Amino acid sequence: MTIIDAPSDTTWTMYFDGASNTRGRGIGIVLVSPRDEKIPISINLEFECTNNMAEYKARIVGLEATLSLEVQDLDVYGDSLLIICQMNGKCLTKEDRLISYHTYLTSQMKSFHNINFTYISRLRNRFADALATLASMVDIPIGVKVCPLVIKRHLILAHVYMVQIAAGCPDGKP
Repeated sequence: MTIIDAPSDTTWTMYFDGASNTRGRGIGIVLVSPRDEKIPISINLEFECTNNMAEYKARIVGLEATLSLEVQDLDVYGDSLLIICQMNGKCLTKEDRLISYHTYLTSQMKSFHNINFTYISRLRNRFADALATLASMVDIPIGVKVCPLVIKRHLILAHVYMVQIAAGCPDGKP
């Protein structure tokens, strides 16, 4: 996935989240370039896992994506206090199912010049959370390609917009 050329002396930002619920499992990642370009990633996980496993998987996919962009400096934000503490070495990874994820992440971290992990509230991680929840709930058949997600902002009400368009009509009537 080469979307943006990343100069090695700039810091990127990554937000991540994982979701495991009764409908399914998914991960959401938002990569933010130094020029404030956002790259959303949403992946449905087709295997049974806990919420913590989904959180780890989100971080792994996010780090792999940034490495493919040749990012050297990365600030990582997530709303999983346990995983942030484990990655910062403040908590031990005791659960057998998480040890392999933690080991792999630790090896990935060596590829970065500078990498920081910071806990943020769920409120500040809403975009990654929404992507993870969406991925966990949407059934996309294998082999079906989904076009990139485009999110636009409308700053005026629809009827006001239509009146403005109509004002450009020759007769001045909507």
